[in-house]
Amino acid sequence: MDLFWRFLLAHFIADFPLQTKAIRAIKSKWYGVSLHALIFGFLCVFSLINYRENNYFWPYFYVNKIWLVIGLLTISHLIIDWVKLKLTRKKGRDRLSFFLVDQTLHIGLIYFLTKWSDLTFYATPGQVNWEFFFRLMSMAVFVVWVLPILMFFIRNQIKYDGINPQTQYQEEWHKLAYFERALIFLGLVLGIMGNKLYFLFIPVAIIIRVLLKLNKDNIPIPIMEWIITIILGFLTVLPEFFFKIY
Repeated sequence: MDLFWRFLLAHFIADFPLQTKAIRAIKSKWYGVSLHALIFGFLCVFSLINYRENNYFWPYFYVNKIWLVIGLLTISHLIIDWVKLKLTRKKGRDRLSFFLVDQTLHIGLIYFLTKWSDLTFYATPGQVNWEFFFRLMSMAVFVVWVLPILMFFIRNQIKYDGINPQTQYQEEWHKLAYFERALIFLGLVLGIMGNKLYFLFIPVAIIIRVLLKLNKDNIPIPIMEWIITIILGFLTVLPEFFFKIY
């Protein structure tokens, strides 16, 4: 699963924080979609880095199968995004179902191709637990950047049956929202894995939002996002916590 989490992190970063307004503006053209897919492919290559004995290295740099997997994932990423783009244009709406199918196809292909590659990063004594690290980073990117997009699609699907394909969604008070979800997630993970004082990050994040709400009525209270962040934080460390006990 190590390779899966590495490429999943690459996918989340390419599809969300790095899918900027500039990228989205040119994504309606073939070269925009191609650039987006190449960014994903580059991040997959970069994610293969390993660290051992004060040195960084790419253990699979000369393994042909890994380049085949990255190539297939990059090409499939381009095709899936291009088809979704054409579909949303034809329908005139971008829907929750399109978003879910798009992400399911991307993540499903990452899973099956990394499973097919049968390549594993074997840890040596004293080496970083890379599988946990990339699982942690993948879930952190999800709760900070992916979760608000998912919730936006869900709420708009219920109210308006989808959104305009050209809509550039920006979460209200997005910098505060990013900060508080990151703080809640890290507080839970670090609190479970280590010093229990990290749990204090959670009420601190919530209190900041509540205090701002008292002074500005237009600040929303994203309770559902907080709950999902806590659940995903717990699920992220559950395997490590379970094996630590047993």
